[in-house]
Amino acid sequence: MKLSKSVIIRKIAGKCCILPVGQRVIDSTSIMYTNSCGEMILEALADEQTEEQLAEIMFKKFEAVTDEDKTICRTDLAAFLNDLRNAGILAE
Repeated sequence: MKLSKSVIIRKIAGKCCILPVGQRVIDSTSIMYTNSCGEMILEALADEQTEEQLAEIMFKKFEAVTDEDKTICRTDLAAFLNDLRNAGILAE
């Protein structure tokens, strides 16, 4: 999976924003914001990534070594990716 070509990621006033481009501007008038963890995932999604590769990026960032830590990372990642899918932001 990777980011759809119908959005761009920009930092505006210190916030990571997901902005529609092209035809999507007409179809969607909303701008999504995310925190630094979401920004890290979005940056990784500039290139093709599997969910497992994204999880590994999170493990390193948050120094997740226990099974409990990894489960939390995977759960949060799955929820974020689901939000991106529902918003049409992922190209799979």
